[in-house]
Amino acid sequence: MVGNVSGSGAVAVLCLSLAAKMYMSFKVRTKQLNPDYQLRGDVVKRDENAGKAQLNVAEYEPVFMAMLLFLYIRKSEGLPVTIVSLVCPLCQAIYFWGRALSGGMMPWAPLGTLPRYMSMGIMVYLLYDIVCADGFVLGPGSSAVAVLFLSLAAKMYMSFCVRVTNDTSDKAINAGKAQLNVAEYEGVFLAILLFLYMQKSEGLAVTIVSLVCPLCQAIYFWGRALSGGMMPWCPLGTLPRYMCMGIMVYLLYSSGLVQF
Repeated sequence: MVGNVSGSGAVAVLCLSLAAKMYMSFKVRTKQLNPDYQLRGDVVKRDENAGKAQLNVAEYEPVFMAMLLFLYIRKSEGLPVTIVSLVCPLCQAIYFWGRALSGGMMPWAPLGTLPRYMSMGIMVYLLYDIVCADGFVLGPGSSAVAVLFLSLAAKMYMSFCVRVTNDTSDKAINAGKAQLNVAEYEGVFLAILLFLYMQKSEGLAVTIVSLVCPLCQAIYFWGRALSGGMMPWCPLGTLPRYMCMGIMVYLLYSSGLVQF
C-alpha cells in the first residue's frame, strides 16, 4: 500500500545498516586478525574502501530513519513521499555494496550520493510543508527543518567544494572533521525534535533546544569550514550542544517515557 511506503523504506534502511555492519565485522575485521594481513596490499586497500563506504552510509542512516518513521506516523502520502521512501534505501545499497564488492569508488559514489542529496532536499520540503502549514512558528518542528537543511548543506559543501576539487589542504581536512562531528548529532537532534513536535511540547526548555540545536550545528561546521581553524568554533558549537542534550534528557524524562 502507498500509505506504508515510508514505513517499508525505514525497515529497508535498518536492514541495510545491519547487513553493512555485519559484512564489516565478519568479512573484513576477522581477516585483520591474520598476522600476514598487512602484507596483502590489494586486500587491505579493498577492505579500507569498504570501511570508508560503511562509515559513509552510517552518516545517513539515523537521519533517514527519523524522517521515514516520522512520515509513516504522520501517514504522509504522495509522490514525494514515495520517491524518498524508495530512493533512500536504494542509494544506501548502491553506495555500500557497490564499493564493497567492486573494491572501488566509481561509479558507486556518485550513483549513491547524488540521489541521496535529492532525497534530503525533498525531505526538507516535506517537513517544512508539514510543520509550517499554518505559518512559521519557532519550535521543535521548525528546528528539525533547520537541522535537516544544515545537514544537507554541510554534506553538499564537502562533496562539491572539497572532494570534487580534490582539495587536500589543511582547511579542507579541518572542514571534513567538522562535518563528521556535526553528523554525529544530526540523527539524535532530528529524532528528539520530531518527537517533541509530535507531542506538541511547549515551554522555555523546548524553545531553548529548538533554537540552540541548529544554531550550534551551523556555528560548529561553518565556523570551522570557512575559517580553516578550530577556535573559537569548537567550544562555541560544542558546549551549548551538551547543554541541549541535558535539557533533552529532562524533557524526555518529564514526558513520561521513563517509568519505574
